[in-house]
Amino acid sequence: MRVLKPGGKLVATLCASKDNDWFHEPSKGWCYTDNTLRTLFKLPSETQSNYNEYDRLMNSIENCKELRDNLSIKYKLSRKNGLPGGIWDLQYQPVGVVKVK
Repeated sequence: MRVLKPGGKLVATLCASKDNDWFHEPSKGWCYTDNTLRTLFKLPSETQSNYNEYDRLMNSIENCKELRDNLSIKYKLSRKNGLPGGIWDLQYQPVGVVKVK
């Protein structure tokens, strides 16, 4: 935040976790809860969040034919990823954080 000019935006894409922070070994990345992200980014308590819809959103992603049929094959080809071998077995969902200075 210190290098942003006033009005500048910090945009981060991370991995979401519903209940506990945990390390996803295949993608070598942490999955964070709503509370952890609020703490890390020093977000005010009134900051909007859709973590209360985690289950619905995860179900929607898991059942998305377009992602299942097209994204998993890309991961299968790369071999180093969050879907080892391209097997459609989602364990977390993406989350974005935007903070304005």
